[in-house]
Amino acid sequence: MDINTGPSNAGAMESQPHTVVTDEMVADFVFCPRFAHLKWVQGESADSGGADSGEAEETRASTSHWLSLTRMSWDALGVSVGIERIEYESGESLPVRTCSVGRAEGATASASDAVALCIQGLVLRANSHLCNAGLLHCEGDGTTIRVSFDEKLLAQAYDAVFKLREMLAEPCAPIPLAGEDKCTDCAYAITCMPDEIAFMEASSRARASLDEDASRQAEVRRLVPARDDRLPLHVQVQGAVISRKDQVVEVRVDGKTASQVRMIDLSQVCVYGNIQVTTQAIRGFCSSNIPVCYFSRGGWFYGITQSTMGKNVLVRMAQYDVVTDPDRALSISRRFVAGKIRNCRTLLRRNCPDCDQTVLSGLSEYADRAISADQMPSLLGIEGAAASAYFGSFGKMLSSGAEFDFKSRNRRPPKDPVNAVLSYLYSMLVKDFTVAAMAAGLDPYAGFYHQPLQGRPALALDLMEEFRPLICDSIAIRLVNTSALKQSDFTSMGDGVAMSDEARRKVIAAYEARLDSLVTHPLFGYSISYRRVLSVQAGLVKRWLLGEIDSYSPFCTR
Repeated sequence: MDINTGPSNAGAMESQPHTVVTDEMVADFVFCPRFAHLKWVQGESADSGGADSGEAEETRASTSHWLSLTRMSWDALGVSVGIERIEYESGESLPVRTCSVGRAEGATASASDAVALCIQGLVLRANSHLCNAGLLHCEGDGTTIRVSFDEKLLAQAYDAVFKLREMLAEPCAPIPLAGEDKCTDCAYAITCMPDEIAFMEASSRARASLDEDASRQAEVRRLVPARDDRLPLHVQVQGAVISRKDQVVEVRVDGKTASQVRMIDLSQVCVYGNIQVTTQAIRGFCSSNIPVCYFSRGGWFYGITQSTMGKNVLVRMAQYDVVTDPDRALSISRRFVAGKIRNCRTLLRRNCPDCDQTVLSGLSEYADRAISADQMPSLLGIEGAAASAYFGSFGKMLSSGAEFDFKSRNRRPPKDPVNAVLSYLYSMLVKDFTVAAMAAGLDPYAGFYHQPLQGRPALALDLMEEFRPLICDSIAIRLVNTSALKQSDFTSMGDGVAMSDEARRKVIAAYEARLDSLVTHPLFGYSISYRRVLSVQAGLVKRWLLGEIDSYSPFCTR
């Protein structure tokens, strides 16, 4: 095959209107079609780890005969490339591409690097260069691999351009490459969820065929770190100022530096009450995708500053379709509520040795009824009855020597210390699910179970239902039973009870410790922190909305 003529279908490709694609897009497609779709169609944000495809510096090193270029294109094929440099050899032009990892002695270039180099060679030939090979420079060990543009590679390059352009027109991503080794180092693994999707598909097939062995064959690897090294910054000292100096965030109180945190160590910033955040700090948080969450001094979550919303508008369009479809909204709402009721029962069973067995049996029945509810009002009634039974026994989980008791759930305002702690914790959890939903590209205000209302993060409230007992209620029980909170930590204000600054610090510390604790995912079997679990569950909702899994599975512990 001659590099000037290309494959037999090249003429048809050139005669049709087409979207211009780049060599980096082709390389990503060859590496993994799903990866390319997530990055270039859905606009998911992550670092591909590849060489910079931006414009190269326009410099020339005469001693080595290198020529740096900006962009070159072949309009007939609809391809644009960014060549790092061109090296000359016996009158021939050789494009040079850099990869970050080293290669074993005698190793060949990866398929994605070879095809990307070949695309650059095609464009060079279209621009009157003699080019039949390229060079792959490996930064890891300094080696250079020569890639010859033979007929097989040329056919792969043309085929990749053709298939990439077809994929770009598809709204749905290709199926994930479950079990592939390349997934272990992919920065998109947390949003792609290849093994999780494959496992749930295998489970669906097993249920359909009544073959339990089918789902056991799908192994789910943990492709992301168990914990997120970045942590939230909570600031509640009234009058504090949050500013930024280069990549360091500084908190000043009364003009003096109270603390300093590196930007790369922050996952979010939470401010309570009258805290000032400078414009420079907000700009830095937005550019680093660090949300700033605003609470009243008493802990009411009322706003968030976030960088631009995720580019994947397709998932939000699918979300709005479900919001306006009563049947589909009910189908996922049933799972939210059933998961919450099951976890309430688990918490009672673990922490209430003398709990009335009729209550536990009743909660099991309510969970079963929730999963089969045929109308949203019926589901609301089931949840209300289950909540009444659960909170009716909540006080039995508090130790007899505790300073506080619990008679019933009340709020707005909470009328006793335990309810004050619960309300505060629920507010923090809805904040974290708002952040998780936005990170997944979802609209946190468009809920399925909680009806959308002005200013209410309805989807975040949906997502947090199954985690109320696992995170918030368990923290409140521990704080009371270990006497971490005292009567002196609370103050009566009108009809309600408010926590002191010191009490809020204790609650925040316990909450963050709980989110950082490891738990085994009941469905996938790997061990991750609760903080990671929030992202996983938001990701499952996203994958359900896009039709990649049959149903959402709530997080239920045993």
